[in-house]
Amino acid sequence: MTTSKKNFGVLNAGLCADCVHARYIESDRGSSFVQCQLSFTNSDFAKYPRLPVLVCKGYQQETGNSAGN
Repeated sequence: MTTSKKNFGVLNAGLCADCVHARYIESDRGSSFVQCQLSFTNSDFAKYPRLPVLVCKGYQQETGNSAGN
């Protein structure tokens, strides 16, 4: 089950909390994880990074939902 990024604060995800490459995963057992989408194309990135992530060369801050601003 995947949920919204609103739940990242609960995990203390660090940079992942507002990174465009991060995806919040919740298992059927209720465990929560952050999955790095960069890991699928670049082996330098961990699929499930140890949190909180304080430094990351792939970090890109997510902007608002509006397109073209």
